[in-house]
Amino acid sequence: MRVPAIVLASTNRHKYEEFANFFETLEPFVSNGVKLFCMEETVRRIGEIEENGISYQENALLKAQAWADVADRPALADDS
Repeated sequence: MRVPAIVLASTNRHKYEEFANFFETLEPFVSNGVKLFCMEETVRRIGEIEENGISYQENALLKAQAWADVADRPALADDS
């Protein structure tokens, strides 16, 4: 059985640590064993993602979808 996981669509290690620390405080994630992964090898398979959205939200969605497609897991992204 695969570990329940969310991929962080970022190669920024500091951002990963911030998100991981935050998720560790959320009871539904802790009790269900959900883990946050930063899959650096994924970015090599994706290449540069064109952030052509008209808002931070649209760009974050573009990144999350691209990473989710490659990783075959849900993904979380931000754009700021």
